Amino acid sequence: MYQQLVNEYKATRKRKKISQKVAGALGGLSPMTISRMESGESIPRLDIFIKMAKGIGMMVVIAPLPAELVVHPPKIEEKIEEVKEVNYDDWDYEEEKS
Repeated sequence: MYQQLVNEYKATRKRKKISQKVAGALGGLSPMTISRMESGESIPRLDIFIKMAKGIGMMVVIAPLPAELVVHPPKIEEKIEEVKEVNYDDWDYEEEKS
């Protein structure tokens, strides 16, 4: 799904004949940020992507997924039971910090 957003961003930028340098300036970001995102080198946080999109006049809509597309994490009760089974008495906390 992320790649679709990037592709739409890039297509919109090119369709409007906006360079990466100008797109960066419009979104308050560096051209390098735009380049890295478009090339797949980096994945910007959502707030950064929204700034980029707004800069070139795109609208970003956040909506709930249809139920069939939602991935459900394991039930919290199952995770609690897994954590309870760990013997923390034998845990070497100093070793875990490094």
